[in-house]
Amino acid sequence: MAVNREDLAKRVQASYRKLTDVAEDLNSASDKLVLSVSKMDSVLKRLNLGISSWVHFSGGRSPDDSAYYYEDVGYAKPGGRWGLAIRTVSGDYNDPDNDTVETWPFNEAPRLLRVRAILKVPELLDQLVEDATGIIKTVKERAETVDALATAIDELAPPVRMTNVGEMMSAAPPSAKSSGPPGSMSPSGRNSLPVGPLPPSGRNSK
Repeated sequence: MAVNREDLAKRVQASYRKLTDVAEDLNSASDKLVLSVSKMDSVLKRLNLGISSWVHFSGGRSPDDSAYYYEDVGYAKPGGRWGLAIRTVSGDYNDPDNDTVETWPFNEAPRLLRVRAILKVPELLDQLVEDATGIIKTVKERAETVDALATAIDELAPPVRMTNVGEMMSAAPPSAKSSGPPGSMSPSGRNSLPVGPLPPSGRNSK
């Protein structure tokens, strides 16, 4: 069957024009998504959370169930900066300690991953709340444990011996510090004598 080259060229040209328009719209929509994510990153950064959380937005297994893969959206610190992130994980059930993991800041991930991941951001925020609440409970429990240990050690520790006057003065109450050493005169005491007119000089005292 002969190919009509002229018809083929026209078809390619028409498709390219459509593709040009679609690409422009796609890039415009993608730029808007970048700005929205950057704004959310800025808002989350103010909270100074300092914890990582992840939720799946895609995944699956090999036909023989020996391997797996999944894709996550999360809040993490890829590249040393906290923010929204995307990662892909793949591995073998027989060797789970050697997963292959690739992580990006959200706006640097492949476009298709970003489009699929963005709808899971509300679920990610819920996960952050849950994880942060769990960490708060753990930190409080650990702090109580440390306080109990410190108290137990303090009961057995010998009393602190002060070896010089400076340490004794620093340990004294404020009233004792201001009173000065026994027998000393306060600065005002030095000039506490009544002041009156001076007597005439000896020459005119008659």
